[in-house]
Amino acid sequence: MKKRIFILAVILTLGLLLALSACGGDETTTTTAAGGADTPAATTATTAGGADTTAATTATTAPAGPAETLKVGFGAPLTLPVGTQLQQLFESVVEAFNAQGGLPVQGKTYNIELVTYDESFTTDGVKAAAERWVNQDGVTHILSAVGGPAVLGEISVSDPAGVMLVSGAALPQFIGPDTVYPQRGISYVTSIVKWKYALDKYPNIKTIVHLGIDDQLGQAEGMGLDAIAAAMGLTVAKHIYFPDTTTDFSSIAASALALKPDIISMDGIQAPGVLGRLTKALYQAGWTGPKIAQELDPIVDIDAGGAEAMEGFITVFA
Repeated sequence: MKKRIFILAVILTLGLLLALSACGGDETTTTTAAGGADTPAATTATTAGGADTTAATTATTAPAGPAETLKVGFGAPLTLPVGTQLQQLFESVVEAFNAQGGLPVQGKTYNIELVTYDESFTTDGVKAAAERWVNQDGVTHILSAVGGPAVLGEISVSDPAGVMLVSGAALPQFIGPDTVYPQRGISYVTSIVKWKYALDKYPNIKTIVHLGIDDQLGQAEGMGLDAIAAAMGLTVAKHIYFPDTTTDFSSIAASALALKPDIISMDGIQAPGVLGRLTKALYQAGWTGPKIAQELDPIVDIDAGGAEAMEGFITVFA
């Protein structure tokens, strides 16, 4: 079975970084949603084996004048396949932008300098990476693929320094009265692209069942799904949360199918293999309808779920 690589909407994310810089201090600039370029249009592709992916494309015209340098810290769990693939993807997109003269933003161009560190899923590990970016490298923006409570370690460093942070998934407590530079979650942006594609492919979708880990990240993803569903005229029939120690997903699958949803969402499941085993349980319970999640591990999850169960899975990246 071929390894399937699902592409994250990196261009949209890089544009988001600059657009959100307006939330920072006096030295930041305001711009449009795609970094001053034409707004990215969502496109889709089907990989070998039929699993679907979403991406974003854009056309840009570089403004005249010398390019400035935008120093961006990028962190991901590089000990996992998804982390190394994200690193390769971001590096290739940055290289492409720089080769064409830089990223255009309101009459200026920026050559992107990516400073990459391995981030663990612990608060201390993520904080250590942030301290290097801020105190040693002098980055102005941070892109972190890590989500959940661990990101609080990054915020404790980035926010006092006035560095904009875009994390893998923002929890509600990230944005509070004491947060000067509000943090944003990549997943909330790319989820809109993902669900728009799902509705285009399956126009009769009306009801959703969400399956997620019973932790802060899972609950936050559920809240985000509620907001997206409401905006798109969909109904979340139920959120079914389960402990992260769960190994038998048969009862969860049976409960989900009993609700007769049109689509099953598994957003917020990041532990390698869990999403694959859950999808396999759904398939064994008789589910052949659409399934969607923010991410999956292209090796571990597909191997754990099996080709037939994972066929047609809609995701943003893996």
